[in-house]
Amino acid sequence: MSIISDPDGLSRSAWAEMYDGLFMPCLKQALDEDDDGRGGVQTIVRCTMKGVESACRCSAHAVALLLELGAEEAVTSFRAWAERDHWTPHAWMREEVLERADTIHELLTLGRQSRSAQRRPDEEEPLCGGFHIRSGSRVSLHEMPNAVSRVVSEVGSGQTLRIRARSGLWVCVTHRERQAWLLTHDGRESMGCLINWDILRWEPP
Repeated sequence: MSIISDPDGLSRSAWAEMYDGLFMPCLKQALDEDDDGRGGVQTIVRCTMKGVESACRCSAHAVALLLELGAEEAVTSFRAWAERDHWTPHAWMREEVLERADTIHELLTLGRQSRSAQRRPDEEEPLCGGFHIRSGSRVSLHEMPNAVSRVVSEVGSGQTLRIRARSGLWVCVTHRERQAWLLTHDGRESMGCLINWDILRWEPP
């Protein structure tokens, strides 16, 4: 989402974040030598759009999470950015990325319509695993899955909490033998990452 929201400013830093803040030497060299003259922004953007489109095609959960992150507006803004020729010298690449942006926006629209007709976006779902805190600042744990509910505790970077459920971008975690809710993404940064999740058998409603 960071790359789509601000491809000029965040492409390289957001891409590096997926590698724990560091590029592999071969990847860094390839980006530095890219023919866009912008440190490989065109390659990062192209790969990102391909990955987001694939996720939207394959997973309703991916669509739901992107919607909760405001992806529809971000993709619309991104498309206006991608129509310009400043980020790549290749017309074919612009056309490819614009086609993917249109497809993603269409899938998001369909997902929003389907979600409004089926499950409530704030409905609690079971999710078993761990959430590893990676935020640079302390993260608040709330009594309920909304930002205005009472803060019951705070956790710092490096801690791993057990998850039992999710509701939108919130996960219900266990901390000091009590349950609380943690917002996994605040619209600017991710608070951490999901680890060691369990696959549960699907049960019909």
